Amino acid sequence: MKTFVLDVAAESGGAWSVLRSFYDRFDGDGNEYVFCVSREGLEDTRNIRVLRCDRVKKSRLHRLFFDYFVLPGLIKKSGCEKVLSLQNIAAPRTKLPQTVYLHQALPYCEKRYSLRDEPGLWLYQHPIARLIKKSLVKADRVIVQTEWMKRAVVEKDGIYADKIVVERYSAPDEAAVPYDGTRDVFFYPADHYVYKDHLTLLRACAELKDEEFRLILTIDRSELKEEEARLADELGGKLELTGRLTFERVLGLYSKSVLVFPSLVETCALPLYEARSSGAPIIAADLPYAREALSGYDRANFFGPEDPDSLAGAMRRFL
Repeated sequence: MKTFVLDVAAESGGAWSVLRSFYDRFDGDGNEYVFCVSREGLEDTRNIRVLRCDRVKKSRLHRLFFDYFVLPGLIKKSGCEKVLSLQNIAAPRTKLPQTVYLHQALPYCEKRYSLRDEPGLWLYQHPIARLIKKSLVKADRVIVQTEWMKRAVVEKDGIYADKIVVERYSAPDEAAVPYDGTRDVFFYPADHYVYKDHLTLLRACAELKDEEFRLILTIDRSELKEEEARLADELGGKLELTGRLTFERVLGLYSKSVLVFPSLVETCALPLYEARSSGAPIIAADLPYAREALSGYDRANFFGPEDPDSLAGAMRRFL
């Protein structure tokens, strides 16, 4: 069986982790694959051929032209018998059987964003959400990462439950760096998207500024918005902004900190699984993705989403 694996959207973060996990799983499994991607980082193997299409990232027009005029020809010439799309939406203009891997939670979360304040997120929750639904209806199979996503897709999109497969994320073996007992360092590995809710975390830390602690964020100072920058100044040396870190460095920090995770929108939240595998304490927003990821974990603590007082209280217990 020869499969065309489509993921020109993946660049970094969770999307890249998903792509990489399928590449590692398929390498040497006895079947043939063509991986269509946009960035470097994957190489040809005995059973995997990598097509690199970097022009799709130049603009949205380049992406649309690729999807509707270039991609159908690539799929046809590849000689593949089916398509696996890892980018939430099925490949257009092909009659091959398709599986869609859905890992975009924005259309299914309770938190809603307005066109005026967050137009990019609004697009995902409205026009792009409709495209995703249309793709899922046409797909032969849908893969999601969590049970809560499966329930949401069934309820919101009307997809039959027996068409949806749940493939849970498993932290890689190398993620299990044992926690060493540090309790006065808090760590939040996340890009600076508004739904990651760094603001609530910084507001909570401002309430704790008379305590002895350190907060590590994987963002740059230049990304902070006005109130975030003011709170960062108040925290002074208690706050460390590292910018993006290597996976190995992140694993090391799990073992030497308390993971704080205030994000409002996640499919499965990889850091929760990775920190859990290290045995680290975790403070997470009380939302379905976190409840599922931390079910049965005795070092899990929850706080009210977007509630700095609740988060500060949870953090204070470690000090």
